[in-house]
Amino acid sequence: MNDVLEIPERKKRIFVAENFEPSTWEAIEPYFKNLLEREINSLEVLHNWLKDWSEFDAVLGEYSRWVYVRTTIDTSDQKAQAELVNLYATIYPKMVVQNNLLDSKFVNNPFIGELDQDVFYTTIRKVKKSLELFREENIPLNSEMQVKQTTYDQIAGAQSIHYKGAELTVQQAMVYLKSNDRSQREEVFNLIKERKLQDVETLDNLFTELIQLRHKVAVNAGFKNYLEYRFEELGRFDYTPADCLQFH
Repeated sequence: MNDVLEIPERKKRIFVAENFEPSTWEAIEPYFKNLLEREINSLEVLHNWLKDWSEFDAVLGEYSRWVYVRTTIDTSDQKAQAELVNLYATIYPKMVVQNNLLDSKFVNNPFIGELDQDVFYTTIRKVKKSLELFREENIPLNSEMQVKQTTYDQIAGAQSIHYKGAELTVQQAMVYLKSNDRSQREEVFNLIKERKLQDVETLDNLFTELIQLRHKVAVNAGFKNYLEYRFEELGRFDYTPADCLQFH
């Protein structure tokens, strides 16, 4: 039996250059321009255009996730934090506008009706919903929310306790909550609780700010509250908040 884990190689890129580094808008913009200006005059061309768009979106998504991961590996890494702020404050607002234009180009293409609806039904429905929810005034609000959400990660990631002469992150300390020794579980539980309480005021203020921002985003998009807006944004077409409550 072969116990060696074989990690599959990433597929060779077709549209996006292998050395593409999406850390600046100047590097990203030409790809959006290519997709937006390309003439789509047949079903085959539409298929190829969608493949290129999908590849480009995947590369940008991978980059943004690695930027985020680096801030969680070391919450004191100022370089990683600066990259994250640059992503959300500088690059993200411009990407949102361009992606909205791509959504519009896609749904308004005359060949969209010739796509296999069994394959593309979900994609078409999702893109149409994205267009419906788009509000230019929400772009800076969403950028601000993303920065604040990462602030929570930094605060939570920096929490640690001292136990048995070692400094442990909260995640590492959680192992002791599974101990068969009740006194040990209690001691570690109290240490974790006391450490978390040190940040309670900061986190309460942060959550209040996020609630206010989320509510404003929802109202801007024509919803009564963020719950209703978020369900639509996540593409939950086939069930409602009431269905979830009933199931719960």
